[in-house]
Amino acid sequence: MQFGQLKRREFITLLGSAAAWPPTARGQNGRMARIAFLNASSPQAWDPHNMEQFKQGLEENSLVEGRNITIDYVWAEGNAERLRELAIALAQRNLDLIVTSGPQPIRALLDAGTKTPIVFAIHSDPVGDGIVESLARPGGNVTGLSMANSNLESKRLEVLKDAFSALKRVMILHDRTMGASALADAQAGALALAVETLIVEAPDPGQFEAALADAAKQGVDGLATMASPFLNFHAS
Repeated sequence: MQFGQLKRREFITLLGSAAAWPPTARGQNGRMARIAFLNASSPQAWDPHNMEQFKQGLEENSLVEGRNITIDYVWAEGNAERLRELAIALAQRNLDLIVTSGPQPIRALLDAGTKTPIVFAIHSDPVGDGIVESLARPGGNVTGLSMANSNLESKRLEVLKDAFSALKRVMILHDRTMGASALADAQAGALALAVETLIVEAPDPGQFEAALADAAKQGVDGLATMASPFLNFHAS
C-alpha cells in the first residue's frame, strides 16, 4: 500500500479498499475475518461521515459486516490510560487486522507488542516519528497513509498572527504523544513570525486551568492548541 496525500473523504474510503487488507482479513475461503477499529476519541466526537465512508469502502470491496467480516469498535473516550489498556487487550486477541488513525493509537499498539497488521490514516510524519521505516517500504506490521500536513501547525500560528497582529508570545498546548515533527513545525513558524513560544504539556484535562493561569502570569497573549484527538476531545 502506497503512502500519499489524499483528502479526508478519500483516505477513509481507501481504508476499505481491498489493497489495504492482508489476504486473511478479506474473508476468503468462507472464513469470517475479525478486525478491530481503534480510535482515541469517542463516537460522539468523531465525524459520522468518516464512518460512513469507511463502511462504504468495505462494501465496495465485498466486505460486508456480519456476512464475511466482524468489526469491534473500541473508543478511548479521550483517555490516554484507557487507550493503553485497549491496545494491550487488542494485542492479546487473535485478530486479522486493526484499523486506526493518528499517532497515539499506533504508538499504543506498538508499545503493546501487537503482531496484528495495522492499517492507519491521519499521520503527518510516520517516518520522522519512527512508525515506519520509509514511505515506499514501511516494513513491520504497520502501513497506512501519510497526510503530509505537519506544516498546518505553522499555518495555524500564521492565522492567529493575522487575526491579532500585536501577538508577541503564544502558549502552545502540546500533546507529546502526537510526535515531535508537528511541534518542530510550530516552533519554526513562530520563529518566522517573531513570536515567542511557551510550550506546555497538559496530558490531564485537570491541568488545563492551572496551565492557562501560569501562562497568563508569564505574559502570554495568545493560545494555540496543536492537533490532537485528546486535546480536541477535551476542547470544551
